[in-house]
Amino acid sequence: SRTMACSPLAIPGVGKPIVIGMAGQFYAADEWSQFLAALEAVDWIVGRCRVSIVAMGPKRPPSMPATNVSFLGWKSQTEAIKLLANCDFLYCPYPFDPAMREVAQQSFPSKLVLYLAAGRPVIFHGPIYSAAADYITNKGCGVLATSLPADDILHEIERLVGNHQLYADMASKSRQAFLDDFTLESMARSFDAFIGAQADNVMALHDHSRRNGDELQPDQLPPSMYRSLLLLAVKYGKVARKILKKARGAGV
Repeated sequence: SRTMACSPLAIPGVGKPIVIGMAGQFYAADEWSQFLAALEAVDWIVGRCRVSIVAMGPKRPPSMPATNVSFLGWKSQTEAIKLLANCDFLYCPYPFDPAMREVAQQSFPSKLVLYLAAGRPVIFHGPIYSAAADYITNKGCGVLATSLPADDILHEIERLVGNHQLYADMASKSRQAFLDDFTLESMARSFDAFIGAQADNVMALHDHSRRNGDELQPDQLPPSMYRSLLLLAVKYGKVARKILKKARGAGV
């Protein structure tokens, strides 16, 4: 939903603590380890700013240090965006492994959509040939670190902290990228264009976000989906009865 887009918040200043957010699965373990090693080498201080990381996802990060990294566990989409919006930078590692080249070129990290909705500059740590790197470059919503050693990331953080206008521009472009490309409305437009739908065709949009906590109750389903589930239950109930009758007739 467009309402999930967060407006850019306060800009980090020189000497103030910096919080870097990370969400999702840690399939780029080598890249993550290199980032931690770079921060350890400077004692977690970049440009006179103390750095910490807030991570969230289904599993704890690999090689997680006892201090400086907080793991919040799994969060719903709405919670995750709010937490990420309170960070200063959002870290997105992607595999440099040559065996993963096709994956990097053809896939798009879902965590990046959350990052854009949070309205914060993205730090992309991955190969230049990846789809995500191309997107971030075109949108101007973050910075790229395109080598496995992560020293360049620290330089980019220091540069953005010292340039409030550049930081604010990237944060604003991040939010705008979400609104342009990843809302229900933009997805409807893309789908219509893909199937060659008429311009006057109106697609009904349904926000299936979970409303109360993390449990989706039957009465929260859209009426069309609820009717479909009932029809499926009746249909396969009849199939199950026929199978049982045949089994009994065969003496099974």
